[in-house]
Amino acid sequence: MQNKKTIVLIVLSIIFFGTAIFLGVLIISQRENNQSGNQNQGEELISQEKIQDLMENAHEKFYVKGNYNEGLAKYQEAYETAPENHQTSLALAEAYINKSQYQYEDSVNERAEKLIKEALSINPESAEAHILKGRLKAMNFQCDEAIENYERAIEIEPNNVNAYLGKIDCMNLSENEKAIKAALEKAYEIDPANSATRLSLASNWFIPRKEFNKAEIHLRKALNKTSGKRQKAHILTVLGMIQPHIKDDRTKEEKVDEALREYLYQAIEVDSNYALAHAHSGKLLADKMFLSGDHFKESLAVCTRAFNKAQEINPKSSTVHYLYGYTLRRLALSDIAKTQLEASLQLVDDDSRLIKDRDRQEALLNFELAGLYNELEETDKSLDHLDRAMSYNHDNTRNRFIENLGTDFYFSGTSKSNKVSEIIERYN
Repeated sequence: MQNKKTIVLIVLSIIFFGTAIFLGVLIISQRENNQSGNQNQGEELISQEKIQDLMENAHEKFYVKGNYNEGLAKYQEAYETAPENHQTSLALAEAYINKSQYQYEDSVNERAEKLIKEALSINPESAEAHILKGRLKAMNFQCDEAIENYERAIEIEPNNVNAYLGKIDCMNLSENEKAIKAALEKAYEIDPANSATRLSLASNWFIPRKEFNKAEIHLRKALNKTSGKRQKAHILTVLGMIQPHIKDDRTKEEKVDEALREYLYQAIEVDSNYALAHAHSGKLLADKMFLSGDHFKESLAVCTRAFNKAQEINPKSSTVHYLYGYTLRRLALSDIAKTQLEASLQLVDDDSRLIKDRDRQEALLNFELAGLYNELEETDKSLDHLDRAMSYNHDNTRNRFIENLGTDFYFSGTSKSNKVSEIIERYN
């Protein structure tokens, strides 16, 4: 009996100590797991903080200060720190796209397209990824496909302002007035303080409708809300462009002078590598010369320097060549103007900054060249360019051409006049 009790006690002791050892191991293991988990959480938190710091630093360098290479390097570092994070992929892709536009590179870097594809594979429901994909499509003149991407982004995020604004940038006002108005109203409803919304209202609605005073109000408000270097330079440039058309008590000379002093020169000071600011200052310098009666040679030299700087920064801008040719023609320098206008026409198909306005730019160039070749008494070339200008399917622009024929064209001889009448009749 005693032996049986002893055996029972031994078995119970073994069970007890075995259980104690098991529980001890379990507790130690749990403690180690907790410590490991806490360490992993800590490392993840540190990693997230590092990514956030890198992204903020990149934004400051790239967009605010305009140090594009340094900013891009920081976005690259954030991406390499967390390539599985689709936000780092998209931030780097957007930087590549903007750098290609800000620094007038020939084409959008293929790296951006790859990064967007990566982001969509991680998160197919990323509205921002679809917006950037739309931007790439638009820059390659694939506006219908771009609009599809913007509409997909709106499906995902109905209150994403950038999706509505991107869609607007792909539509022509003459053909899509109702759609543009609806998109602008929605963007404004979502975020009325957004500087990009204000800029779009001015550029895509009021300026095309020649409501310059209303455009100025929105541009000033956009300027006050903008911190980005290139965006600020662009808004100042547009404000300078519209000053001569503002209805107020200033004389035309005062408007041109203020446009240069208060806006275009400021734009160049903010971002000296913004080609359009230099080009528009050159055009207005010529206007100022006519209005003030300055010495022709001195004023022409200043005007030429401005355009030369614009072309040095961006030699492949159709708009810069057009503005230079337009200005030279009005200075009665037709031979030099011809070179610039013909160059502009050659570049118009590859200028990704025109997007929806490429056909209109081509029509304006053909009309300008028609008038110029008429002045040079090269009638056949003049009529050919006039025919091409009139074929542009835009009633307002075509009507403007017809109205200007009486002042811009002086065809002598019945046969030449008949050809002009025939062209007008064909498209009227």
